Amino acid sequence: MKKTTCLLIIFILILGLCLTSCNKEEAPKYIDYSSECTFETKITETEDYLIFEPDTEERAKYGVLFFPGTAIAASSYTYFGAALSTMGYIVAIPKVSFAYMFYEDDTDDGTSGVKYTKNIAKEITDKYSYVSFYTGGHSQGGGAAVKYASENAENLLGCILMAPLTFGESIKDSGLATLIIEADNDHVLSDKMKEDSYLVIPQDTKYVMLENASHMSFSEMDDDSVLSMFNNDGDGMSENDKAVQKSNIIIEVCRFLNIQI
Repeated sequence: MKKTTCLLIIFILILGLCLTSCNKEEAPKYIDYSSECTFETKITETEDYLIFEPDTEERAKYGVLFFPGTAIAASSYTYFGAALSTMGYIVAIPKVSFAYMFYEDDTDDGTSGVKYTKNIAKEITDKYSYVSFYTGGHSQGGGAAVKYASENAENLLGCILMAPLTFGESIKDSGLATLIIEADNDHVLSDKMKEDSYLVIPQDTKYVMLENASHMSFSEMDDDSVLSMFNNDGDGMSENDKAVQKSNIIIEVCRFLNIQI
């Protein structure tokens, strides 16, 4: 009788161990950034944002939360999102036409129907809570990125600014690694606007000046009819110049992120 009882207890213990082992979830696997590999791009679009991510079962460790320029569609930065996602990065772009102007409104009780930049950014970072993000932006979106970084510096890896238009918020003492890429043929930002941006970023910011480059060609909304509307921004740029600018942007961002390409 005792022998039967002992065997029954041993059987129950073994069964319990098996069930525990079977029900235990496997730890998620992350992309190995030390290996030379490229990925297909998976694009996810919602009402509020556009996501570019590597199409793999492994999780991305890193990403860029990027704010678009004034009245520029999130899809106009497809070249940027697609390029970085092939290298294992998630690129999340809120669909906000005026990223800084509609960053937040503490007086809005939620009945206005306005989707504020800050709320969309939180939705994205909550969804990808396992990702360590850089933030970034173009033009006015650069101002939104600086504002976002000033509030969330401890949760960010750095800041990527493309011809930024800033509005006073500062990340000067944040310790964030920061990159500014400018265009030599930028007819949108005045020298004063550029100088104002320099005042609010870290002293060790990396600056890059692109040659034969325009303000609007940081996006894909840069056909000649659009450029002519912005004080002949990029006057005389060829289609090849525009393509080269985008290639150089990717190269400089990859250098900043220490990605070998």
